[in-house]
This record gives sequence, C-alpha cells and structure tokens, in this order.
Amino acid sequence: MANFSDAFLPFIPPTRERTSNALKTGMVVVDTNVLLDAYRYTKGARGELLSALRALGSRLWVPHQVALEFHRNRASVIATHADAYKDAIKAIGSFRKRHEEELIGQIKQFANRVVLDEEILKSLLSSVDTMFTSLTQRIGSLQARHGVSERFIREDPVLGELQELLKGLVGDPLPPDEQEAARSEAEARIKDNRPPGFQDSSKADPCGDYLVWYQSLLEVKKRQIPLVLVTRDGKDDWFSKVQNKQIGALPELVQEALDFAGVDFIALPTRSFLLYAQSELNAIVSQETLAETDAIGQTERRHAGPSPIGIESAARLEVVLLNRSSATSESVHAIEREIANLSSIGQQDSNDVVEVRRQRLDSELRTIRARESMIATILAKLANPAHTHTRHICVFLTPNEERFVRVLGNELGERFIGIPRPPARNSEEIYAEYLTGGADALRSMMVSDLRILHSALVPGATHRSKYPKSRLIAEIEEAARRTQSISHAVAIPDSSLPQNAES
Repeated sequence: MANFSDAFLPFIPPTRERTSNALKTGMVVVDTNVLLDAYRYTKGARGELLSALRALGSRLWVPHQVALEFHRNRASVIATHADAYKDAIKAIGSFRKRHEEELIGQIKQFANRVVLDEEILKSLLSSVDTMFTSLTQRIGSLQARHGVSERFIREDPVLGELQELLKGLVGDPLPPDEQEAARSEAEARIKDNRPPGFQDSSKADPCGDYLVWYQSLLEVKKRQIPLVLVTRDGKDDWFSKVQNKQIGALPELVQEALDFAGVDFIALPTRSFLLYAQSELNAIVSQETLAETDAIGQTERRHAGPSPIGIESAARLEVVLLNRSSATSESVHAIEREIANLSSIGQQDSNDVVEVRRQRLDSELRTIRARESMIATILAKLANPAHTHTRHICVFLTPNEERFVRVLGNELGERFIGIPRPPARNSEEIYAEYLTGGADALRSMMVSDLRILHSALVPGATHRSKYPKSRLIAEIEEAARRTQSISHAVAIPDSSLPQNAES
C-alpha cells in the first residue's frame, strides 16, 4: 500500500533538502534571460553570478535554443543598456540648457533683494554649475561601474567569459523533422494554455520556452539526474503561485519530467539560485548582488510584453481611477468657480489680465475633460474580453498628457502605449497608412513618420533620432510581428484605424 503523498509529489512544493540535492547533483539549465542579465549587472555582481554558475562544473548545461536566443538578443541588450546612460546625460544637458539661465536669474534677483555679498553670490552661481556637472559625472561613473558600452557589440569581454564558461556545455540543435514536430507541439500547448510558454503568444518566437523545455528533457533523460531550471521568467507558465508568491515549478511540468525522463524537476528564480549556490556550492554572493538581481527583475517585468489584465489588477485600477475621478472632480469644480469669479469681475471692470487668466482656465478645463474622456474610452476597451491581448495606442492631446499614461501604465505595462502628437503630420494618417499598406508603406514613409511608429511599437527604444531608416523599418516590422493586434484610442478615429486591425 502506497504512502499518502507518494503519487502526488508534483503538487508538493520542494523542500530545502530536495532543492539542495537537485542543485548539488542535478543538471542545471540556465534560461536565456539569466545569460543576458550578465550585461545588466555591475562588474562585481556579474562576476559573482558567473562564479556561481562555474561552481556547477559539467552539470551546467545550455540548450541550443537558449544559446540561439542569447546571440539573437545580445546586441540589442547591450545597445539598450548603453543608451540608458546616454539618454540620462542628454536629458540633464537639455534640462540645463532650458533652465540654467532662468535659475541664475532667480539667484541674482534673490541676491539683489537681500543685498548679498558679491563673493557669496559667486559661490551660489558656482553651485549651479557644480550641481549639473556633478550629476553628469555621477552617471558617467555608474556606467563605468557597470562596464558595458556599445563597443561590446564588436569587442565583448562578457561574451568571452561566457564562451569560456560554457565551452562544451551547449546542446546540439534538433534534427529538422524533430524541430518541426516540437514547434507544432509548442503551438498546440499555447492554444490549449498548457505549460510551458502559453503566455508567450505575442513574442517573436512563441515556441521558445517549449523548445528550451523539450531540449532539456531530452538531455536529462540521458543523464538520469534531477533537472534544475534557473530563470528570471516568473510567469504562470513556469511557476506555481499562491497569493502571487512563487512556491515551485508547475505540477504539470514536474509530472512531465517524471513521465518523460524519470527525474525530479526544480525551477528556481535567479535570486534563489544564488542563495542556494552560496550555501550549497560555497559560492560568494554579496547582498549587493542580490539587490541588483531584485532590481533587474523588477525593471524587466515593467518592460515585459502585453499580458492579460487580471481581476486583482482590474480592481486596483478601479481604485486608482475612482480616487483620480474624485480628485479630478475637485479640480474641475475649483476651476469652474474661479472662472465664474473672473467672469463676474470682467463684467464689472474690463481687465486684460483677468481675461487672459480666464481663457487659460478655460483651456485647462477642456484639457482635463478630454483626458478623462480618453481614459474612460480606453477602460471600456480594456473591459472587453476580446481585447485581452490588445495593445492600446493613444496619441497625446497635449505634451503634458504623458503624466496620465503612468496611471494606467503601472498596472497595464505595454498594453497601453502613449506617444506624442507630432506637430507636422497628422498621427492618424500615419497609422492608417501603416495598417493598410504594411511593409510597402514603411519603405515609402519619411523618417519622421517612422520614428512616430517606432516610438509606439518599440517601447523603451532610445536614441531614435540617430537610427538609420533601414534600422527603424526592421525594428518596426519585428515589433509588429511580436504584437497580436493594435486597437485605436480616442485620438484615432474609427474611420482611420480599424478596431483590432492586425499588425
């Protein structure tokens, strides 16, 4: 007679002993995101990550699919990382150019009003220059600390370290027939919501996670030792969760590993792997490295692709928007009262200053109402189950509208994208032209129009002004393949942009 839980191992979260045993004796597979994160860590943390992996020896293994995805994405990860620093420095310079003269003028005015000594005034003015210079230098030193720059695309010491670490530890590609069969299985799993990878339908290659899984199962079946997957991917198609906390690999995957290869399966987030490597493999892992691991995970989750909005997120959004609605109503009432007062004053005594102020308040009121109308329209779309995987693109009514994107963006991520309305050409025309003409339309567009599309379809892309036209087109086409559908928002009329138009 069997023991109570013998047949139900997949449903029981792994104990520390079970996890430790798997890490010390099993085959450890690293996911693509773990290898690419080597470029996101600072030098010291990167060294500790690679050292922890090195401690695994020949038990470390990389599926061919992981190696393929790494080499496909390496250059873009490096460029994005380097651009973040350049953009920060550029933003400081731009801010200084716009506001330094005004700030100096205010300081001089202050000095005149309180009759400051000339030397004290010089010291204050010098502090302005020191502030901007110091901030720029600090960002430069942070970049040096990370030690990753665009030159790494061609001369990459991190790649050299990985090549040395993974020498002889990378799997072969599947034979063509087996690869085709595996892709068919991956597509069927996505359709049926079976793990792994069923949440990757919007990716450029939605079959990637399953190919990593299948190749890993084939290899571990030969070795007959536990299988451990180290990944930053915390999605529900890999991990079982309780109250949004990971408690282990999905039972379906643990059972599949037992059925297919006869081995145990453990899935570990990068942070957990580092902690176990510290205690079980004598790897050196600092608190700074763990903090960086957490920060990288949070940053990458914010930049993750479109995903369905869950009940909890919808509830939080509703609270945010109710609070916002209340605050907005108060603002509207306050503006309306001031307009009424100014109108009353204007009737009694004609005053240009009063009239200018009243006109500005009228404009502000129109902007607020337009913004709230836009939010209401987008929420109505989000409430529609047909739009679960839809990206909503909204053209700002004014440059200041970027603030409200953050209200929705905190919960929806890239499901909601806002872009500025260009001063030259009508945005609606560009989208209509793109969606009806496809790739041919892209090639005939001016670079300024391509940048507008690029900023919408490639969130987080930076330094667009320096991109050549060919690169803009390539990235737009790649982003379009990643996105299931694009729906219009308030600023894009129905007649110009068909709802749920395929990208």
